[in-house]
Amino acid sequence: MNIREDMVDHFVDLLLSDRDRYDDRLDYYEVNFNSAIARDRLDASTRHWTHENRSDELGSDEVEVSDQVEAAVGDYDPFDADELDKKIYRLLLDDAIDSLPEFQRRIVEMLRQEIPIESQDPSVASISKVLGKAEKTIRIHRDKAFASLRLRLERKGRT
Repeated sequence: MNIREDMVDHFVDLLLSDRDRYDDRLDYYEVNFNSAIARDRLDASTRHWTHENRSDELGSDEVEVSDQVEAAVGDYDPFDADELDKKIYRLLLDDAIDSLPEFQRRIVEMLRQEIPIESQDPSVASISKVLGKAEKTIRIHRDKAFASLRLRLERKGRT
């Protein structure tokens, strides 16, 4: 219904602007009315879909980490001091982090800078405060990112 109203409003706006003075945007409606309406419907649909999904969170607090992710992560730490001493590992790690989705990449970069996930002290910046997400959401995405990093680094290490 919102899409239909958006289409009608757009068409009425064009008619009103043409009434005041000539508006060449209505010429396409005169030549090919059905295609113009179909295009308006597609544009309105895209706008509404974008608007409706823009307010959705990236992750839900109810999402549980799958057993596969838990098994893949285990006690894996991509920032192990022994590994970071190796130049090739650091280069591979940087490439692997760059290939992560934006939200996970931001979490990993903050962890790399030793920013805590959560802090009881209000004066201390934490990942959950900076990103505006719950601690559980941050931990879930951290675990997924670490599992992905582990797989990518193991695969690169074999080649």
